Amino acid sequence: MKKLVALMIMVVLILSASVVPAFAAEPGWFWDLGSAEQGADEGLTIPTVSTIKVEDEYVTLTDKSGDGYIYPGTSSAGAHAGDITSAGLDPIDCNTLKVVVAKMRIVTPADNMRLQILIKGGAACATGDIDAENTDWQYVIADGSSLDKWVDEVKWFRIDPVNASGAVVDVDWVAMFKTVEEAQAYISAGEGDTDNDADTDTDTDKDTNTDTDKDETKPQDPNKNPNSGDVSVVFLVVIAALALTVVAKKKIFA
Repeated sequence: MKKLVALMIMVVLILSASVVPAFAAEPGWFWDLGSAEQGADEGLTIPTVSTIKVEDEYVTLTDKSGDGYIYPGTSSAGAHAGDITSAGLDPIDCNTLKVVVAKMRIVTPADNMRLQILIKGGAACATGDIDAENTDWQYVIADGSSLDKWVDEVKWFRIDPVNASGAVVDVDWVAMFKTVEEAQAYISAGEGDTDNDADTDTDTDKDTNTDTDKDETKPQDPNKNPNSGDVSVVFLVVIAALALTVVAKKKIFA
């Protein structure tokens, strides 16, 4: 009988471990380029360098020089260029937020494409590798943890999505995390997938993300609590454990 009880307890523990969710870390900072509040203004670049078209859900950049970039904000390029607070964004704590993820889609590829994230007026620059063969939405990670100047509270930020003359790229959002592992967990959980319903033209090469079993939502606010939708599953596990305990007691004292 003791063996039966031990077996039941083991089953409950295994079941609990398999269903209790491991919540992905939320971004410590994110910039939604297609939003009305945080969107990148079409004037926040130099036309000879790059052009920006603000869509409903994302921004399309055409790199004309190999140094195309996007600033946050809705101020004209100049006094507030790169000042994220002018876009209603919080300053970035670069003492803890070391890793940047950009959700982007290559429309027209070019040679030697790479992502660059610049802070502090360009004093620190993190780079990320782009999959040039992928025309779907992809997540590009730039890790600034090894950079000496990637520190302090930062208000100046710039993204150079491709750094390749002639390339055209869509940029949906930019998010920051403490570690690469946190960023990868967030991506794997599908937390940052976007439903770009405005882009439904099947005659173009700009296909929407085909991974349909992910939750298609914008990145959540850093201050928002993690999704607690799986709490009911944990509750069911507890009920099952209690039921097994009752059964075990009946077996013992029968």
